[in-house]
Amino acid sequence: MTRARAAFVDRDGVLNDLVYNVEEGRVLSPFSVREMRVFPYVPETVRRLRDDLGFKVIVISNQPGVAKRQFTLAELGKMNAKLRREVVRGGASLDGEYYCLHHPNALIKKYRLDCDCRKPKPGLLLRAAKEHGIDMASSYFMGDSLLDIKAGKRAGCKTVFVGHLTSLMAKVMESEDAVPDYVIASLKEAPWLLSELGANPRPKTVRGRTAPAGRSGRRTVRTQGRASAPRVAVKGRRTASSQPVWTICSGSLSSPSAVRTSGG
Repeated sequence: MTRARAAFVDRDGVLNDLVYNVEEGRVLSPFSVREMRVFPYVPETVRRLRDDLGFKVIVISNQPGVAKRQFTLAELGKMNAKLRREVVRGGASLDGEYYCLHHPNALIKKYRLDCDCRKPKPGLLLRAAKEHGIDMASSYFMGDSLLDIKAGKRAGCKTVFVGHLTSLMAKVMESEDAVPDYVIASLKEAPWLLSELGANPRPKTVRGRTAPAGRSGRRTVRTQGRASAPRVAVKGRRTASSQPVWTICSGSLSSPSAVRTSGG
C-alpha cells in the first residue's frame, strides 16, 4: 500500500501571527483566543496542499504556555478551535493537530518534563506519522524556527524554513547542522514550492530558479549544503464532516496513547 505524504506545519508564526507582548518587551505566541489571528491565506493554502497536491496537512507545535501559566489548557483549546473554524470557513480542513505542553522549567509540576515530543526532538512528528500512515521521506516540515528544522531532519522529513532568514540565523543553522532544504517567505508559497518539487522530485541546488509565470514570477532556492544565507522566495473543497481532535503529548513515545480532547 502506498503511504501518504504530509505537509507538517508549525502553528505560531506560520499559521497565525505572533504578538508583541508589552510586559515581556518581545514578540511571543498568542496567549488568548482574542490575540489569535490566523493569516488570511491559510484556508486556501491548506485546501491547495490537500486537494490539489494530495498532502495531509498536520500541525506540529510546542505549546509550553500552559506549563508556564501564561494561559490555561481551556484557552489553548479555544485558540485551536478558532484555527479550525477559520480553515473550515475557507473550504478546507486539517488532518491532525499535535501539541506538546511540557517544558523542563514548567511552573506546573505535571508539565515539568523533558519529553520525547518537545521539538527539536521528533516525537510528535513520529507519532503523527505512525497514526496517519505517513512516508516521512516524501514529506515536509515547515516552520519558522531552528527547533522546527532540527525536528524535521531528525524525523527524516525535508525541511522548509518559513519567514525571513537572516545571515545570523543562517550561520547558526550551519553551526548546528540544521540548514533547511528550502526557504519561503510565508506558508502561502508552500503549494507553489511543493508543486515545483513534485514535477522535479530531485532538484539540483540552484541560485534563484525562476518560478512559473503568472501569480509568482519570484524565486525559491534549495539551501542544502550552503554556508551563506539562502535567498528567500517571496512569491507566492474539501470540508470534512468533522474536524479531528487535537492530540497532546503524553510525555513519552512509549506511553500507551496520547491524551485527546475536543479543544472546543
